[in-house]
Amino acid sequence: MKFVIFGGELLVLAAWLIYGRTLPLSLRIIGVIGIIIVSQLAHWVLKAR
Repeated sequence: MKFVIFGGELLVLAAWLIYGRTLPLSLRIIGVIGIIIVSQLAHWVLKAR
């Protein structure tokens, strides 16, 4: 389960970096940090079960 989520995180990050090239750098950084925080919360929730 964890591997699937990790793979999904990589796909989302890669897509964000590819499609976010037209966005300002600050927005891209905020997006990457947001994706990492959400993925860590998902890991924590699954681990708590």
